[in-house]
Amino acid sequence: MPTILTVDDEPGMLLVISRILESAGYTVHTAENAQMGLEIVRKIHPDVVLLDIRLPDMDGPELLKEIKKIYPEIPIVMCSGFGDVETAVQTVKQGASDYISKPFKNEEVLKVVKNVLTQQIAERVKPVPVREEIVLPARKPVGWSKLLIPAGLGLVLIGVIVFVILKIVFPKSSTPSVFSVPYSHPTALTFDGENLWVSSWFTQTIYKHKLDNSFTVGGSYYFPTLHPTGLSWGDNCLWTCDPWTRKIYRHNLDTTLSIVDSYDSPGTNPSGLYWDGINLWSVDATEDRIYKHKLDERLSVITVYDSPGPSPIGIFSDGKGLWTADSETNKIYKHELDNKLTIVGFSTPEAHQQTKLTGMTGGSKYLWTVSEDTGKIYQYNIKTMKFTH
Repeated sequence: MPTILTVDDEPGMLLVISRILESAGYTVHTAENAQMGLEIVRKIHPDVVLLDIRLPDMDGPELLKEIKKIYPEIPIVMCSGFGDVETAVQTVKQGASDYISKPFKNEEVLKVVKNVLTQQIAERVKPVPVREEIVLPARKPVGWSKLLIPAGLGLVLIGVIVFVILKIVFPKSSTPSVFSVPYSHPTALTFDGENLWVSSWFTQTIYKHKLDNSFTVGGSYYFPTLHPTGLSWGDNCLWTCDPWTRKIYRHNLDTTLSIVDSYDSPGTNPSGLYWDGINLWSVDATEDRIYKHKLDERLSVITVYDSPGPSPIGIFSDGKGLWTADSETNKIYKHELDNKLTIVGFSTPEAHQQTKLTGMTGGSKYLWTVSEDTGKIYQYNIKTMKFTH
């Protein structure tokens, strides 16, 4: 989930804003002065900063400039009191993304934060202009160039031989196929055998994608009261989980994915689901746990396992082993299907060396990961995944 830093010298105001944002699922950090705010910015690199105009050790516009020196891309929302609106407007010209005036309504704070986050994602995924290259007319070969043709053919032949050898030694590339999605904050994934389903907690929508070259959206399902962060296909239904309500839901496979059952999550932050054909599995990003559930009226927990990473966000099985993903370490772990879920190895996918891993699923052939920071889905050939043992 996005991380918000609020800088304000009034403890009561920090408490109010924190409660508003945390109730919507954001992770919130607070600072009572500019110096503390700068230290937190350097430490956690927040997704958004809410910044009061008047602070005891440095005014808001000055702190705005200091933050922009460290991370120019961070959107900053100025919070102005009575009489400071004109100053707030000026800060927008200096780099602030927006401003809100005190006293404000809860909905106004959430709307502004959502807008700047959406704009931030849109800026990150802008296509890079293609640079046109000037092609110069080919020169006529000089007489001696004919002597180089046999040598050129020899080099080509050597290149072909080297290529074939490399293909034999390294038969498949681990570089993923990349798909962009037309919405913000893709979060969780599940595969139904033909389509890849993707949830976005931010738009509160589940999307069904065809696995064609365009990654076509074949359907979308909006849930005004849910923020799905985990998905699983199985038992003739779709399963979702929501950390806001702390519940796991079972949906009919109808035109609206109507909810037919809901269950209390065993943890406080359910973040991933997987149906193995008999049991449902869930992971919790706060409790650092993996749960195996029985399909009864309570979705009872049969077994609890410790997660190898501190913030698990995805789980699936390829029939041979169990795979889990962690958003804090950006690692994917492969487990034996034994009574301890023994770790076979771990890997940090190429696409997530620098981008946050926010979801994972797979099938017998492919593994998919997602990063809500880039708005992209990455598809790997599961046989080429490299693991450290």
